[in-house]
Amino acid sequence: MQIELRPWNMTDLDNLVRYANNWNIAKNMTDNFSFPYSIENGRAFIEFAKKITQFRSEEHTSELQSQFRISYAVFCL
Repeated sequence: MQIELRPWNMTDLDNLVRYANNWNIAKNMTDNFSFPYSIENGRAFIEFAKKITQFRSEEHTSELQSQFRISYAVFCL
């Protein structure tokens, strides 16, 4: 299996919401993970991810890692 990592973009929104709006995902995530997971949640996450990847400073590393663990878990179903 070949995996390609790339930045998030708005074309990912439908798939993100489809897979994230799943109780089996939400129950294993932090309290910051919304369920039901809406279009607004997905749009906010993608905007956050786009901004944070532009600034890869030390102070943003833990927040970035937390957010990307959420997205990684969603796509590992």
